[in-house]
Amino acid sequence: MTKGKFDEYGQSFEFGDEFQGLFGFREVKVNPERSLQFKVADYQRGVRESRSLFTREALRGGPIDPRDVVSAYINANRALFNVRKEFGKDLDAAEVLNISPLAFSSATGRLSDIDVSTVRGNIFRPIELSSEVQQAFAKNALDIGVTNPLITALPAISQLQSQIGQVSLSEPSFPFFENPLLPITQDTPATPTTLNLPSIDANIVNNPGAAGSFSNLTTQQKLEILFGRG
Repeated sequence: MTKGKFDEYGQSFEFGDEFQGLFGFREVKVNPERSLQFKVADYQRGVRESRSLFTREALRGGPIDPRDVVSAYINANRALFNVRKEFGKDLDAAEVLNISPLAFSSATGRLSDIDVSTVRGNIFRPIELSSEVQQAFAKNALDIGVTNPLITALPAISQLQSQIGQVSLSEPSFPFFENPLLPITQDTPATPTTLNLPSIDANIVNNPGAAGSFSNLTTQQKLEILFGRG
């Protein structure tokens, strides 16, 4: 059997065995710990990118509307929900592959215990605004001489954070959350109750005999008699 070399992760493999596995001649060995390590790295990158959806939008240069800050917070949590939900599937897959408790702990060692336990328990933890982010809001507003948009946005974000924190990762998708700072839209147009029409001449209404003489009048003359001149 021809021996291969070490791969970039320090694991050796045999070319003969690998080629046999590709054509179904033998069962290919699976290393759940190594696979989970890759998934952990993907998860960490996904968490960073989700949070950046908020910071990138909220801390961009120039004046920022508080409503946009809240919308960015909702969108960032939507992305984070998908990342955490997908990682939960990866953890379940590792268990299906009979990963040992020691290997599981080793593969997830870069994550906090609360991070792993909440994902395994289908508990979604929304984004929290760190003190550094809040200070950045204040500094940006001060630099361009405007009111800090977070002053208005923060109560709405706190309200949303409480609501979003009740979402389970077992949900098929991220629920809809309305931005509290956006105006409420009207579903139906207003219906006018009265029409601004001129009043009908009472003399015509009270004199039915006059109706016969209408046949010899033009349309314009009829309108002038009904609704009055001028």
